[in-house]
Amino acid sequence: EVHDLGLDGSGVIVGMLDTGYDYKFHEAFSNLDVLAEYDFINDDSTTQNEPKNNDASSQHNHGTYTLSALGGFKEGQLIGPAYGAKFLLAKTEDVRSETEIEEDYWAAGIEWLERQGADVVNSSLGYNDWYTYADMDGRTAVTTIAAEKAIAKGVVIVNSMGNEGNNLWKHMIAPADG
Repeated sequence: EVHDLGLDGSGVIVGMLDTGYDYKFHEAFSNLDVLAEYDFINDDSTTQNEPKNNDASSQHNHGTYTLSALGGFKEGQLIGPAYGAKFLLAKTEDVRSETEIEEDYWAAGIEWLERQGADVVNSSLGYNDWYTYADMDGRTAVTTIAAEKAIAKGVVIVNSMGNEGNNLWKHMIAPADG
C-alpha cells in the first residue's frame, strides 16, 4: 500500500554494514544505485567475495540477503521497502571468525557512511562475545559508542537487537543497547 502511494526510497541514501554484497549481476539489483562501497576487512573498494582475500564462499551471503530485503526490486517477486534509494555498502563482518576487530571495522564503517552522506544505516550485526550483560548499558561497547556518535550527527541507525534467545545470552547485543 505504501508503494501504491508512490513512496519508496527515492531521495534517501542508505548505508549498509554487513558481510559483503554480491549485487552486480543479480536480477533483483539491476536498478540498484550504489554510490560507493568499501571493504574494511581487506582495505579495498570491493565488497563482493574476492579469492585474493581468501574470503569464505559464504562471506557476502548475509549482506546480500539484507540488501535485497531492503533495496531489491524484481516486479512481481521482490519489492524492498527502500527500492529507489541510493546505497553505500560497507563490508565490516568477517564470517570466518568472531573477533573484537570486527567492532573496529563496524566503527570505521559507520564513520565512513556518515561522511559519505548516509541518511539511514542498516546493520544486521551485533556483538556480545567479549562483553558481559552489564556492559549492555548504552555506553560501553565500541560499536554502541560509534553508533551514538553517528546518531548525534543525524544518522538514523536501524540495527538488529540480536538473535540470542536460543543461546545462553538471551539479551540484546551491542550496538542495539544504545
